[in-house]
Amino acid sequence: MSAVREFSFKPLHRIRRQRDFERVYRAGAKIDAVDFIVYYRANGRERDRLGLSVAKRRIGGAVQRNRTKRLLRELFRRNPHTAVAGHRGRPAADIVVVPRASVLDSNFRELTQRWQEALRKIEAQLNR
Repeated sequence: MSAVREFSFKPLHRIRRQRDFERVYRAGAKIDAVDFIVYYRANGRERDRLGLSVAKRRIGGAVQRNRTKRLLRELFRRNPHTAVAGHRGRPAADIVVVPRASVLDSNFRELTQRWQEALRKIEAQLNR
């Protein structure tokens, strides 16, 4: 298997349906980070799924929105050990990220630290 395929962002890792987004918003919990808001909910699946809600009003034009989505997908992709159900006993979750405008001003290292901090909080909440 090539490295590109091994680390790709596959459809089974994505939240696509509006009802799935709404379920996370309605029945899930929320974490407020500096550059993004994270909504999450246990999903009963084998893996975490990521949904992105990138608003034109908050982020800007298509170029900025697409860059933001690439950054957030890369954060999710680069932390695969956190995306596997049963990792340290944590159930898999649906995770919806709503970025703030400041996400484009932060460097990738800062975003990674904030993302990992959010994942630690998710893990602690889901393991209760």
